[in-house]
Amino acid sequence: MGIRYRYQQGKVRVCTTRFLGYDKGEDGNLVINPEEAKIVKRIFREYLEGSSYREIGAGLEADGIKTAAGGTKWRTGTLIKILTDEKYIGDALLQKTVTIDFLSKKRVKNNGLVPQYYVEDDHEAIIPKELFLQVKMEMERRAHIETKTGKCRIYSSKYALSSVIYCGHYGDLFRRIIWHKPNGKQVVWRCLSRIHKKQVAINCPARTLPEALLHDIVVQAVREMFLAHDDTMHVLAQNLEKALDTASVQKQLDTVRNELTQAQQNILQVAQSGKDIEALADKADILKRRETHLMGEAIQQKEKADRIREMEAYLAQPGASGITYNEKLVRKFIERITVYDDRFVVRFKSGADVTVMG
Repeated sequence: MGIRYRYQQGKVRVCTTRFLGYDKGEDGNLVINPEEAKIVKRIFREYLEGSSYREIGAGLEADGIKTAAGGTKWRTGTLIKILTDEKYIGDALLQKTVTIDFLSKKRVKNNGLVPQYYVEDDHEAIIPKELFLQVKMEMERRAHIETKTGKCRIYSSKYALSSVIYCGHYGDLFRRIIWHKPNGKQVVWRCLSRIHKKQVAINCPARTLPEALLHDIVVQAVREMFLAHDDTMHVLAQNLEKALDTASVQKQLDTVRNELTQAQQNILQVAQSGKDIEALADKADILKRRETHLMGEAIQQKEKADRIREMEAYLAQPGASGITYNEKLVRKFIERITVYDDRFVVRFKSGADVTVMG
């Protein structure tokens, strides 16, 4: 009961011995552990750069970095908890779990058994709120890769081209497979609609692509960007101007935040008078969702502008003839490659498209 009373007062109680990034200060409040905070930032950064949980964990293990509990194995569940923990943005959701048996100390997830309390700006943040929301959006994107076939495909980042190559016929993803032939192994990419014909009930005519060909297509597309430097820079400048037009979104965001602040003050006043706050709470929830949506739009605009600036800086470098295929090139600049019968359309993250015949 004492713990629940402190929760009602907005007092955060966290066990820091198994919580990466923070220690408990002399006053009992959370304080950043600089060395552990670097690990947290690395996990967020690598996830947004396209790495899978497996890849992030393998990298941490290879560098000898231990988990908050002192373990040497970084499991997917551990990484998901870090990437979704609101405490890293300075907030705290209290009573996520609840004790149901005080003798055995058994705790379960709180699915409405007792009230939860959300405390904002309780302690210093390690991760900016915008970056945290960006990770949340990326998680949702990876979990719902829908195609025109109606199938929801599983995101993969094992290879740079995974979840990047799309079929021009039915919009399905291509998958990397290995053919074992008498003269040796051959690595090819095939449309999932062809691999799983019975699941999608269509006869996709998409061709099978040797991996070496796809590597050449990527290199040709980047070289085309270099050769058409002046035209490309003009397109990028236009795209950047659109991406930087954040005034409208920011104005809406400011308005919603002012309304949300007023709604929260109204809730506090009504609650203190002992009256029902349900209607006011519903309004605050709507405003909060609207704020989150607008923040998402602002983040997407900023991310687009960053990708355009990166492409501009890359194109400013000399040496187009020296470009060779590498995984980092794909992950950094290419958003998707659409395969047609006679051509490939390479879309860069800057918004520019390059068509390569073949």
